[in-house]
This record gives sequence, structure tokens and C-alpha cells, in this order.
Amino acid sequence: MFSFGSFLFITSTNKNKILEQIELLRSLEGLQHVEIWWEHGEWTDDNAKWLREQLGDWQCIMHAPSINFTFVSTHKEQNEASLSILKQKVDQARILKARVFTFHAGTRVFYINDEQAREICAPYIK
Repeated sequence: MFSFGSFLFITSTNKNKILEQIELLRSLEGLQHVEIWWEHGEWTDDNAKWLREQLGDWQCIMHAPSINFTFVSTHKEQNEASLSILKQKVDQARILKARVFTFHAGTRVFYINDEQAREICAPYIK
């Protein structure tokens, strides 16, 4: 099954700017879903509830933050901070009634090979 959709890129907490984007999306004939790409970190669960109301009948897909986000750092604290953010976004995806949740493990530096990267990120993905 295919669905016609578009990204809604959240880069601020300015609801008027978000509403402008939503109005543009409403002009797209046949739009069936919206993929929320939430890069701004200060959105709360209440903001997610507000956004769900604005999206009306559109199905939702959630794209977790990926800019400056990683589970493959050699700095455990950075991986744990990313995990904390991801957990918050999972909760907000539930509020949005998202049917799909996409996330990226992050980029790895040149001196870490694929196998090492998988070993580092596996506990966080679990």
C-alpha cells in the first residue's frame, strides 16, 4: 500500500509558522499523511497534542531528530542524551498517533568500523 505524504519540518516552537506550513500542506490535493520531522527540542507533550488537533484526519509518521543525534559515539554520555531525547519523541509519537516511527543510529567516525558501530549502538536500540 502506498500513501501520498509530505514532511512537516519542525524547527521552532512558533505555532504560527507551523500553521503556515500546515496550510501549504492542505493545498496539496490528495495528501494522505504527514511525516513530522521534529528537530526542535523544546516541544512538549502539550505541543504534540496541539499539533495532533491541527493535523485533523491526516495519518502521521514520525521522523525522530537526526541532526547531532547519535548512538554510535565513543562518549557514552552523548549516546545516553540521544536515548533520552528519543524516548521523549516516542512518547510524543504516541500522542500524534503516529503509525510509523523512523530514527537513525547516527553517523560514525572514520576510525570506528561497521561492526564496532553496531556493538556500540545495540544497547541503546534495545
